[in-house]
Amino acid sequence: MHASLLNPPSSSSLRARDSDALSRQQRFENAVLPISRNVSPAPGSEPDAKPRSAQAAATATEYVTRTLLAQDEVPAFLDHLHAVFHVPKPNGAMGAAREFFSDHWHYDDTRDLAGVQVAVTAQSLDKPLEIVSSVRVYDRRIHLSKSSPPLVTGGIGDVATNINHRGKSLAKKLMHMADVHMQENMGAKFGVLHAAPLAAPLYNSIGWAYVNYRNLLVTTRIADFVAGKTGCVNDISFKEHSSEMIIAKQLYERFAPSILGTFARPSNFYWENYVGKSSDVRKSIVRLLYTPDGKSTTEICVGDCVGYIIAMAMTFDLAQVEKSKLSSVTVTVSEFFIGKVKSFSTINGFEFEATEAAEYGSVLTELLFAAISKLLSPLSMYHDPEFAIKLVFPSAMLPEAVLDAVGPHNAPWATSRERSDESGWMFKVFEPFNLVSNANESVAITSGEDLARVLSSVSAGTSVVFEGCQGVVLKEGDDVFGFCKMDAF
Repeated sequence: MHASLLNPPSSSSLRARDSDALSRQQRFENAVLPISRNVSPAPGSEPDAKPRSAQAAATATEYVTRTLLAQDEVPAFLDHLHAVFHVPKPNGAMGAAREFFSDHWHYDDTRDLAGVQVAVTAQSLDKPLEIVSSVRVYDRRIHLSKSSPPLVTGGIGDVATNINHRGKSLAKKLMHMADVHMQENMGAKFGVLHAAPLAAPLYNSIGWAYVNYRNLLVTTRIADFVAGKTGCVNDISFKEHSSEMIIAKQLYERFAPSILGTFARPSNFYWENYVGKSSDVRKSIVRLLYTPDGKSTTEICVGDCVGYIIAMAMTFDLAQVEKSKLSSVTVTVSEFFIGKVKSFSTINGFEFEATEAAEYGSVLTELLFAAISKLLSPLSMYHDPEFAIKLVFPSAMLPEAVLDAVGPHNAPWATSRERSDESGWMFKVFEPFNLVSNANESVAITSGEDLARVLSSVSAGTSVVFEGCQGVVLKEGDDVFGFCKMDAF
């Protein structure tokens, strides 16, 4: 007879086991989520501890898990996200507010009520609805191979459980429902998410695999940007069918697919709104277009080099600089693309090709200078020769091989640079599929680990042509997996 049957566990050991299981679930939800502003932990208590009154309330509560059922439930969903996320961070900055989540809902033309998994209290089935936990699946198409069309995927976002209702396995249950939705309703064979550092190991425990992602960090000063403009940089108008937006869209469609991990953006609605607008007061964002020799967009012709950039700085950081609490500021380059006009037609618009390295560097320098000036010129420290500006790029978007080809004469701001890991990017494979790798080999993808290998940096003995800049070839160690942060989900 089995030893456990001869010696059954005591009631105290069973309680200890159940308490440990609850503790593991509590750690999962508190690693994934911030502490809700509605209930603050008592001074000196552990950050993941719930007040006793909250524990008692949660114990007595019954839950119903389901999707959103009607548009009139969306406001309750947004209110729930605001309550969970709009809380102070350790540095004093506030988390995302309702407006941020409202943008992500109303500006996304693929939004789907069935993609929002929620837990509601049984007591609130009669209005008003009380949502206490959520997971949203963003319907996306992602580029994972340079030789294949983008693939259907679900982006996991808005994972949020109110602190009063944690430790009840709600987040795990909703994550499972999201998996089912992606497979059965979307036909996705894999999902993607970006996890906070503390939460990543816990997502890994439910089947999500890490993918290595790196940024390029360039430390510079405004004095490092050599004067002498050769072009014209202006704000992009994201009004319907504006010529600036169309040029940016066609540059993106030409060059973004070569960066594995970028999303397809097929609709003008998505460009006008999700990319072109933001109500998030935490960020100052600029969206700029470069044209040569002061030309208007209607004067651009074959052989001209054009480009655009979207960059941002955190308003909290800018305020801290003014208070002399920071000696540097970070400017994140969400995306930039540069191309030379190969042809133009009134039906198909612009066709672009790769730009020669020196011109590529000159255009990028002007775009960066204009972006930095618009973001930082109001600061009193802006002209201080010792004031440091930290530029952050997706490494796959601006490989060091490009800067080597451009040379210090055309990019004097890029001499101090390093690559840094950005943890948290994860994939989960639901169904096997094949991908064509950068080595032009068909690879069977049966797990997140298989996908991570395909998206890893260029391996020894292979090389990859960089699409945006003529003559640049990526070699061992260069990154190919990137992401445009304006597509954040």
